Formats: sequence, C-alpha cells, structure tokens
Amino acid sequence: MIVALVALAVHLPALHLGFALDDVPLLEHDPRLAHPGDLGAFFLRPYWPQAEGAAAGLYRPITTWSFALNRAVTGEEPHGFHAVNLLLHAAVCALAWFAARRAGVFYGTAILAALLFAVHPVHVEAVANVAGRAELLAGGFALAAWLAHRRGQPVLAPLLYLLAVLSKEGAVLAPSLFLIDDLQRRRDGERPRWITYTGYAAALAVALGLRAVALGGLRGAENAVFMDNPAAFAGPAVRIGTALWVLAKDLFLLVWPAHLVSDYSFDAIPLVRSWSEPRLPDSR
Repeated sequence: MIVALVALAVHLPALHLGFALDDVPLLEHDPRLAHPGDLGAFFLRPYWPQAEGAAAGLYRPITTWSFALNRAVTGEEPHGFHAVNLLLHAAVCALAWFAARRAGVFYGTAILAALLFAVHPVHVEAVANVAGRAELLAGGFALAAWLAHRRGQPVLAPLLYLLAVLSKEGAVLAPSLFLIDDLQRRRDGERPRWITYTGYAAALAVALGLRAVALGGLRGAENAVFMDNPAAFAGPAVRIGTALWVLAKDLFLLVWPAHLVSDYSFDAIPLVRSWSEPRLPDSR
C-alpha cells in the first residue's frame, strides 16, 4: 500500500494533462472505442486505427480494448484515461514489491526497490502519456505471470503471459527471464516446473495466430517514416550500431535520468555511422 500510494502521489499532476502525440489518433480518432462490446474490432484488427495500420506492424488488442472500456466508464475526457493510467502504475509498482519479496529480497530492501521503481523519472512517459498504457499493462501482466510461475500455477502463468504479449509485443521475452530464474533456483536445489513452458509456447502460438489474422501475416513494420526513424532507411551496420547505442543510452538513463526527451524521433539520437565513432552521453 505504501508503494502504491507513493506511485500515485508523484504522478498526480498527470490528471490535469490532455491528449498528446500518439494519444490523439489512438483516443480521439479511433471509432472502435465507442463500441467496447465488438471484440472482433479489437482482436482482429491492427493497433493503429488508420487504413495503413496493418503495415505499421503493431498488434495490441488488450491495450486498445482497455481504452474502449475506459471510455465507457469515465467518458471521453482525458482525465478519466489519465486516472486509469495512474491506478495501473500503482498496481505495477505493488507487483514489483511482491516480485522482490517472492525472490527472497529482504522486506525493507524490497520496499526501497519498489519505491525507486515507483518514482523513477524514466517511467513518466508510460504513465503521463495515455498511449503508454501498453507498457503498464505489459509490465503488470508479465510481473503477475512471473509470480504465478513462482507459485507453480501452470495455467494462470501462461494466461497472464498471453495478456502481456497482447498488450505490447516486447513482453514476448518474459519466459526467458523466468527461465533464468528457474535455472538459478535449480542450482539452489529447487526443481523447475518445465510443463509451464509448454503453456508459454501455446500462449505465444495463440498470440501469433491472432496477430497474423489482424495484420494479414506475421510481418513487422513496413511503412517506416524517415522523420520517425531515420535508422530504418540506413544500412545494416548503421542500424545495428544505432540500436546498440540506444540500448546503452537507455541503461545510462536508468542510472542518471537527468535529461529526458518527450519525443525521440528523427535526429533526437543521431545515427551511429561508424563503429569507431566515440559517443558520449548526449547532453540533451
């Protein structure tokens, strides 16, 4: 409760925000949100409501459906959507505390870790932008799946994993983290429940099947815009080098989040055009 309340308190200013950036097309221009009972419109269509949505390569039906349910309960005004994001963030932070305790972390240390998670500045984008709900849902379902995995629940854990993947694609890697944990516990004398991984494979197959139907095949992004992602138009070496630098920058921001940017498109992060290029942390 302490962790959840702190997570809410530091993000209360978000209640006064409007819609910005991706919020506009997803929440103001998507006709599906007026019909939350039409499940086919959410689970059999791409994430983006525009005609070119399939080519964008994104499929997040749980997130889109949550927007529709949100609108049905709180109305079309932004404050209702922001309020739900705050509550979701509080729930994810509480799950982070439960996860730390389940992993054997000392009580006080677990609270400090969860409090840091709750107030860390890099989470502002996921909480304050309504579109960031995809991260909140994926993170919450993934943590819940791991807790269920730890408790030896072979049906609930894959189901929660499926919900995480259908919230945002990045959650697909969650079982690899569970496996690392299982291998560590095996060295400590505990026996992993391998049957659960069959459930994860089945859940992933369901997610991929739904994705193929919604996007017209198992494809990724096909209509990248240069202003959004210049690296997509560069050669393999530039793409890989830039991706590695982005990863390094992400890790740096976890340690020192002094300079955050609301939109990292175009040249907010210049392309890495040479493997010998020295790249110090950007002061912007």
